[in-house]
Amino acid sequence: MVLRFLCLCLACGLSAAEATAFRIMALGDSITQGGKTFATYRIPLAAKLQAAGVRFVFVGSQKTDTPQGPLWHEGYGGKNAEFLATILEARLKANPANVLMLQAGHNHFIEEKPVAGIVAAHREMITTARRLNPKSIVFVAQVIPSGKLPKYSYILSSTSRWPRWSRNCIARSSLSISWTSRLGLIRRRTPLPTLCIPTPLAPKRSRSAGVRR
Repeated sequence: MVLRFLCLCLACGLSAAEATAFRIMALGDSITQGGKTFATYRIPLAAKLQAAGVRFVFVGSQKTDTPQGPLWHEGYGGKNAEFLATILEARLKANPANVLMLQAGHNHFIEEKPVAGIVAAHREMITTARRLNPKSIVFVAQVIPSGKLPKYSYILSSTSRWPRWSRNCIARSSLSISWTSRLGLIRRRTPLPTLCIPTPLAPKRSRSAGVRR
């Protein structure tokens, strides 16, 4: 994962000096926050980056204490993508980051028909990050289809939208990340572009211009 992380940064045109000075903001729900009964991906990621000699710091207003020291973040258990979109600008202004790791799209009910709102919130967050720092790198993780309750059935529809929505990526990774309560982090390969760096979102053109929306 470390090598892919650095390769994606280089694909964005960062210099060698910039690519080793990461200020990482992990933004998301309980998957990002972690808890007493399950680990967050931030802990093994920090260990791998440190072992690889990468210079980095996690930033945010929330803190997780680890044997290696505090890991700051913006993970909020039970919150959805729309909530995260409302707080991101203030959090980035308080703790500037050049890498945003976004894992959201959960904590809705199927009755809400939330998919369109989830995608819109992701677009808003990417736009906010790029507006505050045009050189920032945004990693977008696919919504995890792990919910077994009927209220989570919307996630299947959401994940089917992700490959089409992420066609604007300038770099893609075949590395998919999923979480379990016991293992914390599992890696597997998948043909879907589940981790990507979206390009700045271009405004929609009218159909009269001959461009499909």
